[in-house]
Amino acid sequence: MAMKRERRAILKDMARRYAQGVIENLELIWQFEEINDEEEVVLMQREIDAIAKRIGANRSFASTAPAVEYGPTPGCKQCEEAESCGFTDCPECDAQLCEDVNGTGFRPGYKP
Repeated sequence: MAMKRERRAILKDMARRYAQGVIENLELIWQFEEINDEEEVVLMQREIDAIAKRIGANRSFASTAPAVEYGPTPGCKQCEEAESCGFTDCPECDAQLCEDVNGTGFRPGYKP
């Protein structure tokens, strides 16, 4: 039994929503009728695979945390002074000396 055009369009839309649901809200998918026909399941999986392939070609799933190297800039006198004063950043070259976990601009545990 061949699928009707409307049902095929709904299944493709569900597959698109499913792929977006990774980022958005998966509950949108379950507003539609239950998928129980083997042909529908195959179509749905084919659409999901195609969308995932397109997403994978355009995105990198590496860590979203920026790669930050902490420490003074070699030869920068202000970095040395900023470190000794407990700052997290060098005012001269903007090097990040350590992570500013408190949001104060001073190293954790530093008492000004």
